[in-house]
Amino acid sequence: MTQNTSLDLSKNVTSACELLERFWCLYMASKTYSTIDDEAARLGVARRTIAKWIKTRRIPSYRLGRVRRLVAEEVDIALSRYRYSETH
Repeated sequence: MTQNTSLDLSKNVTSACELLERFWCLYMASKTYSTIDDEAARLGVARRTIAKWIKTRRIPSYRLGRVRRLVAEEVDIALSRYRYSETH
């Protein structure tokens, strides 16, 4: 009986992981990604500034293969939090 229960639990965990993976894929696919150069131009800063912010985790980025991509909305949120903490 215990073995059957553990098998049932592993099936539930597997299905939960599959569901989470599908959700994550849909969530990520719904975003519009930009390059480091695009964000640097949009924000009016140097490319190396964006790279430094990514390295220090000041702004979020995603590695897709060999390239980094950013989501403009997430960058704006991250920078607004940083600006707020600087002033308060």
